[in-house]
Amino acid sequence: MAKDNGQEENGKSKLKRKEYEKELRCLQAELCHLQAWVKAKGLRIIVVFEGRDGAGKGGTIRAITERVSPRVFRVVALPVPSDREKSQMYVQRFVTHFPAAGEIVIFDRSWYNRAGVEHVMGFITKEQYHRFLDLCPGVEKYFVEGGIILIKYWLEVSNKEQERRFHARVDDPLRQWKLSPMDLPSREKWYDYSRARDRMLEATDTKDAPWYIVHSDNKKRARLNCITHLLSLIPYKKLPRDKVKIPERSDKGKYDDEETLKMNMMGMRCAYSVSLFVLVSLVGVGMESGCAVNPVSGQPELTLISEKQEQKLGAEEAKKVEEGMGFADDSGFTPYLNQLGQRLAEHSPRKNVAFQFQIVDMAEPNAFALPGGYIYVSRGLLTLTNTEGELAGVVGHEIGHVAARHAVQRISKQAPFAVVFGIASGITGLVSPRVGDLLGGIGDLAQSAIFSPYSRSQETEADEVGQQIAAEAGWDPVELSTFLATLEREVVLHEKEPRKPSFFDSHPPTPDRVANTARHAKSLTRATRDPISPTREAYLARLNGLVVGPRAANGIFRESAFLHPDLNVFLKFPGKWAHENAPGRIVAAAPNGDAAMVLQVVAKGDDPLEGARVLGQAKKIDLAAKAETLTINGLQAARAVFPADSKAHLELTWIAHGGLIFQLVAVASADRFNDLQPAFKSVAGSFRPLSASERAGITEHRVRLITARTGETIEALATRAHSAWKTEEVAVANGLAATAQLRQGQVIKVAVEEPYETEGSRR
Repeated sequence: MAKDNGQEENGKSKLKRKEYEKELRCLQAELCHLQAWVKAKGLRIIVVFEGRDGAGKGGTIRAITERVSPRVFRVVALPVPSDREKSQMYVQRFVTHFPAAGEIVIFDRSWYNRAGVEHVMGFITKEQYHRFLDLCPGVEKYFVEGGIILIKYWLEVSNKEQERRFHARVDDPLRQWKLSPMDLPSREKWYDYSRARDRMLEATDTKDAPWYIVHSDNKKRARLNCITHLLSLIPYKKLPRDKVKIPERSDKGKYDDEETLKMNMMGMRCAYSVSLFVLVSLVGVGMESGCAVNPVSGQPELTLISEKQEQKLGAEEAKKVEEGMGFADDSGFTPYLNQLGQRLAEHSPRKNVAFQFQIVDMAEPNAFALPGGYIYVSRGLLTLTNTEGELAGVVGHEIGHVAARHAVQRISKQAPFAVVFGIASGITGLVSPRVGDLLGGIGDLAQSAIFSPYSRSQETEADEVGQQIAAEAGWDPVELSTFLATLEREVVLHEKEPRKPSFFDSHPPTPDRVANTARHAKSLTRATRDPISPTREAYLARLNGLVVGPRAANGIFRESAFLHPDLNVFLKFPGKWAHENAPGRIVAAAPNGDAAMVLQVVAKGDDPLEGARVLGQAKKIDLAAKAETLTINGLQAARAVFPADSKAHLELTWIAHGGLIFQLVAVASADRFNDLQPAFKSVAGSFRPLSASERAGITEHRVRLITARTGETIEALATRAHSAWKTEEVAVANGLAATAQLRQGQVIKVAVEEPYETEGSRR
């Protein structure tokens, strides 16, 4: 945002009027696109604006509605209820103004008057007040389940700024009308309103109808950011407009326009329009909204965050990916991936991005990009590639997403990203932030913007950019189409199996996508440049040894039992519990989501109380004093049980084993904790070293290359190689038909079960 040397009322540099009007016009153009979408799709949207007097609700609403149709955007500002309305259900007079299909209704104050002015000024009883707070979330849930999109904004103005605005209204005859009889008494009750606001937000901020806070000391920025945020909450697309042809006028005959006008104006009183510029100002919700030119399309677009913020966000989320997924490099593939990626990045339409490339430790086929140029492919995806050109197509596609800022466009109220581990998050509503922190973030397990889907237009754009830069870098652009066909076969093959998010969760396929990419490839010219791997066989040799499926080095699950060969640990969870092996921790959750357990290493040493001290120091709790010492299967241990908050109780167990301190956290709702405690103790009591037979029986699957014999079938080769993949799986992984006859010397990938070996002794 441009700044000058002037100061606004909140002490921050002033936003120039031209810059503000430019940004506002861009946002208002997007509101027109939204309007067309809402009308075409028959959406029903309610936007509630609440806040203190003088917070800027009216100005924000005017900025939203200035350029749109009042037939689609309706503003409702109800007066004091009549005697008849007072005798009705409280919400009844608001419901009559609710939107029909294709309408957006903006409430300038709403049913929340009951929790604010009516309560603070004593217009209702305490019983009516508490009844409203109790019933409101359920009523709003009913509205939302009925198909209404409900968005609620609270505009927050500071004490000092409200006083300044009130004085401005008193002193300016053009603003005195803004002072209502309630404004000055409400000013006297500032802190009563603060307490009422806090109770209202706490009671009515729900998953179905959350509140969004807009700091409005700086009006212009508040308006821009509020409109930007509003647009980000409603998924809409720009619809093609019908071409308008202005018809020719009919013959005027003997009628003379100008002469007739002169005659009509003689002796008449003329009216002059007056342009009144009222100097007002206003803040932001933390993001720099505005228009920017997309480096791929060359068109101006609405953006939520600047490029500088994009880089910062990407760096923060890249750390979460590394911690939450981990990296994999079983066959020394990462340097090669980076070499390939940097060669592609040289041809990116966006030149000011420092691209980075990594292999995430994920068995499912996936690839994704973070803001700022962080590109990831999973080891599961690598096992499905058969040529360097296919990998170049995938990586180029992800570079295309970054170049076109698609990840930035996806960021909404869920941002920043959370990393998915796959367990259903029924526990999310149970744990407080404090408990969730102790659990290592279990409350975020089912939320992820990384895997949220791109739109079809974004996918098409990324496909085309990826193919273009692959061709310019010397690879055949048609190979992206070949790989997409393999991916579609893999999805069909495993569509009935439970799985984690994969490529098509974030990159939705279309029926004609393979054909479209093949067709687009024909329009591109491939540069003459040698590939990094000269042959298919040379490329496949780089994949040799890549782990397929669960990695034994991370520990494995056998039904409900967890075995870790390197840490020499056995632990068994209840049979029906969901469980997940995440980097650095094991997470398990009860079927109905009212309990969870997490195992992780927290310290080194032989004293289990050291684990209590480490956690206690971080949380400023004397856990060591609360803990009792005990022995579990010959191992020194300590245990502490205490209420974490009003919702949940915790049981923490620390076990010393192999020079490490293991921490087992168990959490359950307060009303279920006593019932579940025997299960918690049973899990803790199962902790022990592995037996020799258990350790020897741990295996994992790895990619191995088999040379075909003349006329050999895939089924015969898979049998000869003792492949863990079935015939169809081998066919898909190699891009072949299941009935294909193989030629002499043809190299085929298979997955072979092998005894687990430590990193030092492998290969």
